Amino acid sequence: MRLNRVFQRICAKVITSNEIFMFKEDVATTICMLEMVMLPFFFDVMIHLVIHLVEELDLCGLIHTQWMYYIE
Repeated sequence: MRLNRVFQRICAKVITSNEIFMFKEDVATTICMLEMVMLPFFFDVMIHLVIHLVEELDLCGLIHTQWMYYIE
């Protein structure tokens, strides 16, 4: 549920710069909690990319403006 909440926050229409810092901490905490519960083979590149999605918020802006779904 925490990972779902992270994705809901990432996909929000409005995000302040203060929230991005909190997102980084929340994503790191969520992935650490998953590491305690899940088996090691669960963690591949895709789980690691969640951290980079939050960093892209800071660099590029809102995620929904970068999505390619309507083109694909």
